[in-house]
Amino acid sequence: MPISQSSTLPLLKAISNGLTCESILDVLATDSIAIRRVATDWLLARVSPNDASEILVNGLSCENRVRRGALQALLHPEVEFTEAIRIRVVSLLKDSDDEVRRSAVSVIAGRCPEEAHFVLDQPLCRRDYESLRRLCRSDDPKLVLPLLDAFGFPRRRPPPTIGFLVTASWLSENHASQPQTVEWLIRECGYAEGPIDDDVIELLSLDLSFVCEAMRASGPADEWRQRVRTLSWQLLPDTAVASFRDSRTLDLDDPVDTALFLAAVRDTDRHLFSVARTSSPWTAPRISAELSPVCFHASARHVRKMFLTDASARACELAVPAGEIANFVIDHARCLLQTDADQKIAADRGLRAKWRARHRLYPIPPRNLVIGRFEGSPTDTRLSPCAQSVCRLAEVAGLDLPKVEQWLIDREARWSRLTVPIGIELQIPKVDPNLFVGWKDALCFLGVPSPDRPEFGGMLEAAFRPARSFHSILLAPLLLHKLGVISHDQPQDLSMHISLQGDLGEHSRFLAFPQLFIHPSERLKNRPDWAMNRVMSKGFVHRNRDLELLEPDRSSTEHATVRTELRMFRLFSDESDQRTRISPTYIEDVVATHLIGSALLGTCDQCRQLAS
Repeated sequence: MPISQSSTLPLLKAISNGLTCESILDVLATDSIAIRRVATDWLLARVSPNDASEILVNGLSCENRVRRGALQALLHPEVEFTEAIRIRVVSLLKDSDDEVRRSAVSVIAGRCPEEAHFVLDQPLCRRDYESLRRLCRSDDPKLVLPLLDAFGFPRRRPPPTIGFLVTASWLSENHASQPQTVEWLIRECGYAEGPIDDDVIELLSLDLSFVCEAMRASGPADEWRQRVRTLSWQLLPDTAVASFRDSRTLDLDDPVDTALFLAAVRDTDRHLFSVARTSSPWTAPRISAELSPVCFHASARHVRKMFLTDASARACELAVPAGEIANFVIDHARCLLQTDADQKIAADRGLRAKWRARHRLYPIPPRNLVIGRFEGSPTDTRLSPCAQSVCRLAEVAGLDLPKVEQWLIDREARWSRLTVPIGIELQIPKVDPNLFVGWKDALCFLGVPSPDRPEFGGMLEAAFRPARSFHSILLAPLLLHKLGVISHDQPQDLSMHISLQGDLGEHSRFLAFPQLFIHPSERLKNRPDWAMNRVMSKGFVHRNRDLELLEPDRSSTEHATVRTELRMFRLFSDESDQRTRISPTYIEDVVATHLIGSALLGTCDQCRQLAS
């Protein structure tokens, strides 16, 4: 089995190094988002703006797939948008290919919204629902009425994206001339609750993006506007300057204050959407799904449910003290307004850990949620890093630490002469989300690195550092299970990656290939085909250069610079006697891999003869 040198990065780097002005259009026309991103970055970094514009103008005159690729490149805000490009993009609105035409609409909406009227003037675009929907991203309120007409309003209902264009000031300015249409938009796009009268219109004219029945124009409108601004500051990330925060707590019993909070949420969401709209189209949230706001275009009922009703229910679930619920609601809103999917997962984990600690001003370390105030005894420095971590886990679990420590010292002293250092990574898919951050912090505190993997949802990784023998490796999963990191009541398959110090080269096939058939997963065999599409980023075998070299290292070759990571093993947590237990099959995998791998990599002549 050939070894994957790394993830896709070397491949992308090789593509970038091989790009030329003659080949760039063909590369832009590929279906791979990652490759298109590399090609666009190359165009920005290696080609002058004039030459890049000429290349893209030529691409817009080629076959359809090249046109689509060039239009995708033009979505990047740093690509110069010249007059020649503008003329060519507008001409593509007449193209017979649906995707070319829609891509041209996307470019106009993102790069030159002032030309949006050309979209509405073209019969092919005006009759195409998708083209009109994309035009709603133009960020130009003047398009609201023309687009409503093109969608067939009021006979046909427009898509929710029409709310991307609507603003409070536009609604107040157009109410006199289009009262029925404007009042429909006010309700549908969530700008007011209750009857729509002159007071509501006047408050909208002050750029208040949410009005409730308890508010009237005769109220302190200037104070309300300032309150919305200060609440918006509270919705900024935790790293924002604290001096800009309003010292007043949100009053959940005051209908006006909650309405101003919802106005602040909508304003913040609009601002974040505006920033994301003008950012690179290759950022994470825009690769996985179409860029969309969270709530500023939605009905008042929906926004109130998301940010008040659901937040209060979540506070009860996490046992937030009554006096802190208002602060929790603001933290919850900050989490919901995250546009990056990975950041949203991380923010939700942090929210759960913070509020389960029930201490807002002086938060305790998250690890205290799962291991209390454990400090731990000093571990014997004769032990390998992995063995030291295992001793800490054993002490947390209440085992006899001196006995465990001495047993590991004896085993490592005996086996290190014949075996190369071994490490292990466990990827645990099912972890209590309320305790996730606590376990992550606890693992790192106990000497077990736990890299961030938000792209894998709720997966927790425990990456044990190298050991001089397999004995501490065998104890690690059992201790994680005893402590509850590996759940006692949820059967699951854990990915298990075994690393050996040194480069196995082509010999890795003798360890890797059989493992595809030994100890297979019943859950994987029964998984539907659509769930099997994901290819591992590093392949089944990977050379890692982040080697932690153990000293003394008598067993392995003198100049090891990499570790060989074997990524095809699984550790099974299955039901037995109404309790989830760790299946012992992983022991065979660890021991056999360590011994055979050490025979192939080590300096012991007798072991090498056995391996060959």
